[in-house]
Amino acid sequence: MTVSLLLRRARIALDVARQVEEAADGGAPADRKLTTILRRHREYGSRDRRFYGDLAFSCLRWRGWTGTVREGGPLVAVGAHLLDHAEPVPEIRALAEDSGIVLPAENRLPVGSLPERAVRFSEFAGRPVRPEDLVPEWAPRLLAPPPGADHAVFLAELLESLQVRPPLWLRVRGRPAGEFAAELRAAGVDAEAGPRADSVRVSSRPHLEELYRLFGHCFEVQDLASQAVGELCGPAAGERWWDACSGAGGKALHLVDLLGGTGEVLATDVRPVMVDQLARRARRVGTSNLRWRRFDARKPLAGEALFDGVLVDAPCSGVGTWSRSPDARWRETEEHVRANTSVQSAILANVADHVRPGGKLLYSVCTLTRAETTGQVEAFLAARPDFSPAPAGAVFRLPSEGPCGAMFIASLLRVEAGRAS
Repeated sequence: MTVSLLLRRARIALDVARQVEEAADGGAPADRKLTTILRRHREYGSRDRRFYGDLAFSCLRWRGWTGTVREGGPLVAVGAHLLDHAEPVPEIRALAEDSGIVLPAENRLPVGSLPERAVRFSEFAGRPVRPEDLVPEWAPRLLAPPPGADHAVFLAELLESLQVRPPLWLRVRGRPAGEFAAELRAAGVDAEAGPRADSVRVSSRPHLEELYRLFGHCFEVQDLASQAVGELCGPAAGERWWDACSGAGGKALHLVDLLGGTGEVLATDVRPVMVDQLARRARRVGTSNLRWRRFDARKPLAGEALFDGVLVDAPCSGVGTWSRSPDARWRETEEHVRANTSVQSAILANVADHVRPGGKLLYSVCTLTRAETTGQVEAFLAARPDFSPAPAGAVFRLPSEGPCGAMFIASLLRVEAGRAS
């Protein structure tokens, strides 16, 4: 490939990264903007698409060190790429040479711990950077480690994990995970059975619709941390559950599978687009014991009987998703965290009345701030003496356990009638 063609592809990648960054700063998810761009340019080949997407997300992931694409241009793109790759691709080499950027000796930026990489990047960029610069300034203050963990160690490990995109996790339905992973490998997909009995880790980037065409709907895309929520719910055969903030329905479908065709799950969400996605997924799977509708979980569920279990996967700051969606960290604010806690409290206070005596209330958030995790549960228990922690207690699922996203899950029990203290 000629230098001029390499440079042309590099400049296209830089422009795509700039457009994705601008869309993300305007409030649009980066992956949605990238998909729109790539659909508009059908002439891009598969290698082009992978390169353009990788560079756009590298620039978002390392923005705290590199700065923004609109301000730094080629230097940002080259620096972000070097931080994610041991060996720069020819397009980045061409862009660096054309822009007068001197590449570091032996491409050392991705080597070592985050503090070590900060020193090397500081030399490359000509200004000091710190690991904590890779998240908003409020994050280190508000994030809380699991009970008994050292805050400094927790923060250092979390920052390391946020700079690595986790693999794709699948939850396998109705068949052994190891068997399905073997079939995926036979089809050219880099897959292996995960730590849970029904989980499969996919390290490559397959086309999901092609996988559905080949294997049917024997799997759902669901992060490993998210799968832990259904496991902790542990619904028994014949029970009725309410997933009060269902989103696109991943956890509701997991509950349905755990019920094994018995009982019933009601899934609600206040956002119409999420309910529509859930409905499409439910129809695709063909389940008969899942109902769904649009509903604001801060309001009483009129005309409904009590449930054996209620799941509140509440709106939150989403810190646990920042490795997969690096753009989200730059949109989140301390004010949003405070607003989230108010919404979470209102939902918990309302849905608690729909848990039958002896039933379960599961609270989960894909974040790690104290106010949205242990602080929220402590406040709820102080206000509701008819609830107590379940034996499973509160669980932190950290990115290092996957690698995956992060999740906080608390299991609570409603005290049986006549047993409240």
